[in-house]
Amino acid sequence: MLRIKGRAHDILNALKKLENIEKIKEQGVREPGTVDVLVEAKKGVDIRESLFRLMSASGLPILMMKSMDLSLEEVFLQVTTQEEGGNVK
Repeated sequence: MLRIKGRAHDILNALKKLENIEKIKEQGVREPGTVDVLVEAKKGVDIRESLFRLMSASGLPILMMKSMDLSLEEVFLQVTTQEEGGNVK
């Protein structure tokens, strides 16, 4: 989870330039002038440094960066609801 100072449009456009990203999802505004964004990197890839450099170069300061760990229930739901070829794993 990220909290970035700037306009949502500018932030999302900058984030789309990052490599090794699976998902970008806007999470709304928690502080005036900021946007919370969930960014999911490809498994095993650390994007923190490239994310920092990109946001800095774009003039979009990162005010919060927090790793999101799934709860046991969330992991269970992901595993039991993923389908492959019509079969539940």
